[in-house]
Amino acid sequence: MRTMQILSVTQLNRYVKNKLEEDPLLSVIYVKGEISNFTHHRMSGHMYFTLKDSSSAVKCVMFSSYASRLKFVPENGLSVVVGASVSLYERDGAYQLYVNDMIPEGAGALQLAFEQLKQKLEKEGLFDQSSKKQLPKYPEKIGVIMSEHSAAFQDVCNIISRRYPVAKILLAHSSVQGENAEKELIDALNKIDGKCDVIIIGRGGGSYEDLWTFNSEKLAYALHRVKTPVVSAVGHETDFTICDFVCDMRAPTPSAAAELVTPDIKELLAFTGSAPLYFKSLLSKKTDNLKNSLDGYSTRLVSAVKGRIDSEALKIMYLEKNMTEQLKRQIENKNALLNEKIYKLDANNPLKKLADGYVKMEKNGNAVTCADDVAPDDIVDIQLSDAVIKAKITEIIKRGELLNAEKETEF
Repeated sequence: MRTMQILSVTQLNRYVKNKLEEDPLLSVIYVKGEISNFTHHRMSGHMYFTLKDSSSAVKCVMFSSYASRLKFVPENGLSVVVGASVSLYERDGAYQLYVNDMIPEGAGALQLAFEQLKQKLEKEGLFDQSSKKQLPKYPEKIGVIMSEHSAAFQDVCNIISRRYPVAKILLAHSSVQGENAEKELIDALNKIDGKCDVIIIGRGGGSYEDLWTFNSEKLAYALHRVKTPVVSAVGHETDFTICDFVCDMRAPTPSAAAELVTPDIKELLAFTGSAPLYFKSLLSKKTDNLKNSLDGYSTRLVSAVKGRIDSEALKIMYLEKNMTEQLKRQIENKNALLNEKIYKLDANNPLKKLADGYVKMEKNGNAVTCADDVAPDDIVDIQLSDAVIKAKITEIIKRGELLNAEKETEF
């Protein structure tokens, strides 16, 4: 009789897991399906999702070390082909796919990444025409961000030297593909910004993968931040990159960019030959316009001055009338105040009091105001209203003594 073996759940799950991992057919498989329940943990970088078709579904996990290599962002509803291995998650007892690669079905991964980034940046306004800067007509310094030894840079130099040799070329060397290209392009852009009148950034032709650096999200933001106008010149006429949409102007090739940023000196020299006649005509027209403007201005000025004079004359008449009335009132007030003072002075006039019978007595030029100011035999002047009488004091009777004398006489 066969002995019964009893397993724990953990033992069972571990056994099944080992069986799955030992199967060579399940160690490397490719599975096609539609993504659903997609979750991207920002902290860990791991991706969790379900891959399904019309009848079945399987859970999937893609760890950050693999997820960071993706050129596009997985999303729900996207049909993909994943490269994976099959194993079992012991805790839940559920088998799942451990994904190490993912390719969009139909469009390639790079094309999908390009479309996703383009939509994102467009929503953020990085392509808006309102933010585009105008290219200078006659640049003195032209910045070029390219590989120093590339044929594209030599073409740009030759065309600028031929078309507009007075311009100075400032090269900011950078790799245009490879692992370090993104950082070098951004550093070169920041280094040259503000030191020239216009910038050409680009490279010669290449495969879609070769041009991929110019689809960088970080480069797009850097291009949007610079103050100097930038012309994108990446690849050939049929090539389009994110750089083309963000820059202020797109040129189909680096050579076309060199022509775009420079005037043709031959045309300028041809123009200078006919310049005297042109400027003479322009000066004559300008003189006529100025004369007409001056005539109109003189008419308006005379009218304005006449109106101003009339207005000021009315103001003067009003001020004159107002000042006359104010002076009249002030004179009347002053006369009334003067009459009042004359009346008070007249009322207090000592001569008037003398006329009423009062006298003023002086001794040696000093007024006598009380009995103590004089003594018997003193000579005093008694002023009347019409004369001065000199008199001699014979006796001084004070007012109290006089009252007593009168009382004694009554008895």
